[in-house]
Amino acid sequence: GGLSVAEERTVSAPVLKQYELFKRRFDAWLSDNARVHTLASAEVNIVDYLDVLLLRNANYGELEKSTAAVIFFTPGAARRHMPRVKRALNGCLKAKPPRSLLPLPDEVVFGLAGVLLSLGHMGAAPM
Repeated sequence: GGLSVAEERTVSAPVLKQYELFKRRFDAWLSDNARVHTLASAEVNIVDYLDVLLLRNANYGELEKSTAAVIFFTPGAARRHMPRVKRALNGCLKAKPPRSLLPLPDEVVFGLAGVLLSLGHMGAAPM
């Protein structure tokens, strides 16, 4: 069982490559832990794997993409039919919120505005 050509085309080539990498990592974890992955065991396996990734300090993007990859390569699986996976991802999001850039201090913004104004870039200066 690999994917059909039509199934492969449901995601872009770069996403498919990324999914393949995350699925290989999941498969290695299954093997290391003597687990079998079927549609019936998918939800428990994914939730347990998310715990392992979270404890290894994985970022939320990796947690989400790992889940998407496993579901993508598990025929018949759908996140909407996996309430524990949804709950686990919500917990992961609270534990590991995506990082965002901190806002610039006002002094830096005003300094940049002054430089832009002095260079004659009136429209680009934040006000």
